[in-house]
Amino acid sequence: MSNKIRMGMLGLGMLAIGAMATPTQALTIEYDGIVQEYSLPPITLYINGEEVNTSVMPPIQFDDVTLVPIREVFEPLGAMVEWKNTEKRAYIYYEETLITLKYNEEFAWVDGEYHELTVPVKLINDKVMVPVRFISENLGMRVDWNQELRTVNIRTDLMERPETEHPEPERPYPEIEEELEPEIEEVEPEIEEVEPEIEEVEPEVEEEIEPEIEEVEPEVEEEGFSDLGIMEVPRITWQQQVNNALGMLDGVKEVYIGTENYTEVNAPAQSNAKTTVVDAIMRQTTDGATGLIDTRSAISDIDVSMVAGHLVVDIINSENTLPREIIPTDNDFVSLIRTSQLSANTTRVVFDLKSGAKASVELDSNRRQVIINFEEQPVSAIIVGSDDIGDYVFFKDLREAQLDVNADKLRDKVEFTLNNSYFNDEEEWKDLDLNFIEDASLENIRNGSELTLWLSRQAKYDYYFEEVDGNLMFRMVDEGDVPEPEIEEEPEVEEEWFDDGFVPSDRAVFYNYETTNIEITLPEGMVDISQISVTDNYIERQMIVDLGADYSKYLVDEFIDVNDDKVNDISVITDITTKLIIDEARVQAYDISTRGNVIIFDLMDPRERYDKILVIDPGHGGSDPGAVSNGYTEVQIIDFQVAELARLLEQRPDIKIYYTRETDTYITVDFRPTLSNEIGADLFVSVHNNAATSSSANGTEVFYYPTDDGLSKELAEIMINKMISYTGMTNRGAKSNVTYYVLRTSDMPAVLLEGGFLTNWGDIQKLVSDDFNQKYCLAIYESIIHYFDNMYTR
Repeated sequence: MSNKIRMGMLGLGMLAIGAMATPTQALTIEYDGIVQEYSLPPITLYINGEEVNTSVMPPIQFDDVTLVPIREVFEPLGAMVEWKNTEKRAYIYYEETLITLKYNEEFAWVDGEYHELTVPVKLINDKVMVPVRFISENLGMRVDWNQELRTVNIRTDLMERPETEHPEPERPYPEIEEELEPEIEEVEPEIEEVEPEIEEVEPEVEEEIEPEIEEVEPEVEEEGFSDLGIMEVPRITWQQQVNNALGMLDGVKEVYIGTENYTEVNAPAQSNAKTTVVDAIMRQTTDGATGLIDTRSAISDIDVSMVAGHLVVDIINSENTLPREIIPTDNDFVSLIRTSQLSANTTRVVFDLKSGAKASVELDSNRRQVIINFEEQPVSAIIVGSDDIGDYVFFKDLREAQLDVNADKLRDKVEFTLNNSYFNDEEEWKDLDLNFIEDASLENIRNGSELTLWLSRQAKYDYYFEEVDGNLMFRMVDEGDVPEPEIEEEPEVEEEWFDDGFVPSDRAVFYNYETTNIEITLPEGMVDISQISVTDNYIERQMIVDLGADYSKYLVDEFIDVNDDKVNDISVITDITTKLIIDEARVQAYDISTRGNVIIFDLMDPRERYDKILVIDPGHGGSDPGAVSNGYTEVQIIDFQVAELARLLEQRPDIKIYYTRETDTYITVDFRPTLSNEIGADLFVSVHNNAATSSSANGTEVFYYPTDDGLSKELAEIMINKMISYTGMTNRGAKSNVTYYVLRTSDMPAVLLEGGFLTNWGDIQKLVSDDFNQKYCLAIYESIIHYFDNMYTR
């Protein structure tokens, strides 16, 4: 446990001792298992000068940090707030910014970048409380604190960011290798076609300046950001980008020019049907790391780019089903995976890098998986100099989260470590004689590269980072001269009114906590439930309700935080058609009806909706193929048998069927009965085949867990008798088993089938034949029907 958290637990009464105010009635607070009195003077909250009353839980001080209730404060400011109770994680979306915080963890992620917190998220009196200054300032707002009056004022009426002028340099640039010059000259016609946004300044320069470098590059307007905050960078050559950087910077003293960190892509386009993106993960390997993006069918095309510390993969002709943010397993390259539906037909997957990274991207042979191999990258370019602000180091194509910085003031040096990278040439720069920087060295180290700045003796400095057009600038200034963050004024948006008098609002889609219904309000005459389709991704605890038409004129895109025992949250999006994506707390069934111009989407437990529920558990899957023998894997045979069984069960629509897996994917053994128990199934059937060390072992057997009612045993005996009668396999019997996890943890009658032995030549010939599997599955089907029609009661 950290000291900061321990201090918070010891008692809020010792905090903010210096505050002077009239004593008030004590507030009883409960947090981290502690109940105590909070008696500090109250804090008054203002937003743009207007007082805001958070009546359920007021702002309080915790370790001298003001905490406020997350939803009551930031939703009125226009942010979307989500609290995942199972994960104990808070998400705040505002314009282009995503902040992720976790209960009692002393760090946060802001657009994928790591930030330390003085005080973590707290659950106080069952309210999620967050540090107001950290959240507000990272959302681009201003926070004013008045100690005497004990007021906090959140300001969104922000100053407009001034344009930065870049005058011509006063000193020549260092020479650039001659082979760059033709590349720069070839770019000149393209530059002349761009209209400059600033007047050309005729500088006075020394004669030895190369003419190509002297010219001020015309300012190129940024093309904007995607919904994941990734800048769409204009495609120009790498050498032109280096030259542009030199033209932008004043007082350049030394330059390291490496090689371009290009991304190799081997994925020719192919015409395929629209696919669905279903998974994105990272795996550490012996020589790097691998990212994997899985889809349900063949991929048509991908577009890949490396942008300022992000690898961006756009999957063309696809639909996204992934959460907006995925925290990958531990690896050396990627800190966060973010996804979005970039357009109606494109899924964007962004890998936020925490180190250097060179990537090669390809599709697997079935075109159902994007494979990204990460390895060490060459350092692109580093520029050191000094301008009227102070000394600087310019890192091309990097962001702050990729660097480790150690400012050792006792030893008068600053070290930058970029893991998973290398310099083509190590260099030493002597006698730089800048404001703070005397010398510098570029050196390759174990697992990375290191830039060391040697400073003048006992230099008094502060430093900060700023991002410039997808590059990173490290600035050193006199102590106390770090500028306040510049912020832009939020543009005014005019309210849009529609001819039919219907105005979209966040109440057009409404979750009724009392009935657990989702109510969707549309204009009169537009309700047509016949065009609604529902995709029940129950394995992921997700339901997608497609309304069948574009209702974006009436239903705004929004995020609804529900957080009850049925639903975590609801997202409303329009992508060709308007959809509701329901993130379930547990598996739900549904019914659809109407009330006037309102669509009622009624959520309920599966047992409320269905009289007979069967869970079929196809064993193994994915990285677990089961038994492997005689050229076959167990999972191949299982999937064939389950497909035939599903075909037969279509004859009985009165039986609702769930599957523990629907594709050849790995799932844990404990997930299988957990899903079945959560659904409230009436019968659990696990499908397997067998193997043995001896090739003589053969035959069919059925296992059951002994229970007082004897239903599992009775069903197992019925099944084995039918199987042997229909297939002629050796009868190994119905057997009691108290060790199989899926049987002993199931809350309903359960059986586990072993159709035959892959290790026996006679059995395997039958297991791979259509005739055998049709008879075998018919025996299973008839046994299941007998159970529901003759044995089963609720």
